[in-house]
Amino acid sequence: MPGLVDADTSADARAAADGYHTIWQVVRALRAHDETLAATLDQQRQHPSPAQAPPEQIVVRLPDAYDVEQYLRHLTVRLVTATTSRWWEGYGAAVRHHGTHGHLHIPIDHITDDGYPLGQWIHLQRKTRRAGRLNPQRVQALDTLGMLWDPRATRWERGAIHAAAFRAHHGHLRVAVDHITGDGYPLGAWIRMQRRAHHAGTLDPAREEALQRLGIEWDPYQAMWDRGISHAAAYRAEYGHLRVPADHTCPDGYRLGQFVIAQRMLRKRGTLSPARIAHLDNLDMMWDKRDHAFINGLAHARAHYDAHDTLSVTTSTRSPDGYRLGAWLQTQRAKLRNGTMPAENLQALDAITTTWR
Repeated sequence: MPGLVDADTSADARAAADGYHTIWQVVRALRAHDETLAATLDQQRQHPSPAQAPPEQIVVRLPDAYDVEQYLRHLTVRLVTATTSRWWEGYGAAVRHHGTHGHLHIPIDHITDDGYPLGQWIHLQRKTRRAGRLNPQRVQALDTLGMLWDPRATRWERGAIHAAAFRAHHGHLRVAVDHITGDGYPLGAWIRMQRRAHHAGTLDPAREEALQRLGIEWDPYQAMWDRGISHAAAYRAEYGHLRVPADHTCPDGYRLGQFVIAQRMLRKRGTLSPARIAHLDNLDMMWDKRDHAFINGLAHARAHYDAHDTLSVTTSTRSPDGYRLGAWLQTQRAKLRNGTMPAENLQALDAITTTWR
């Protein structure tokens, strides 16, 4: 990997050619015995700045004719380059990336905004550590930035980062299987892979726990049912019935009307399990929308009779909530005349009063 060697051998060659070689040798000897000087030089290599000056331990005396500031800036750059490891340039780029993004999970071809090949540098650190040649202090320095030494773990962490971002934005981790993030990451496929590993018992416990903290649903179909039935139970508790309008949306945004319609369709197809049918029956589920319509009209008829002691109304009569009670009663009379009214419906209306006829 050109440009990412650990020692500045080229700096030695340049110094020997331009007469600075002896100065650099002296500074290297000084830093070998002065930890503060060594740390200052490494920090300057890590965080380069056009306004840098030599460390305070190094005093430079120049004739009056020199442009002191310009010369010191030039000298400092040469000094830091010749007496420190190029490793600190990479580490400085890593620190800046971590400070902005909170992680070092980047592809090998990642280049920073200022042109540094940070992805290659990270790859080189992993390779050097595997070979047992990375200084323990440098390992520790990278560990403080959350360095992941196993590339496979890095790939998993990348998925986890996208999952966390999705959860923060949407409030849940119900990701469509074909969902692609804005930066092109196939998050839906990654979530499906984690579910498969969970069901196979091959998902690392720590990763499983991390995903559970993000609210992953290991069985999305069971989770959809659980959300729907809990909202249905809450509706039944509040209103005393489960005659949910098709467009009804709960306060938290859950579309309960669509859930109820879906259960009717599944039962009609024969794909709704007996246990779920029984659960909905316990909530007084109205399986036939026609029954729903009749019970709705019956409730309005009973309310009108309680208020007026009669159901002798015109076809234009409406209930206080706008329900067309007169038209509904006219429809029931027509069904009675042509013999299409179910006996239980006739009994229910007559139980209120026979004046409806």
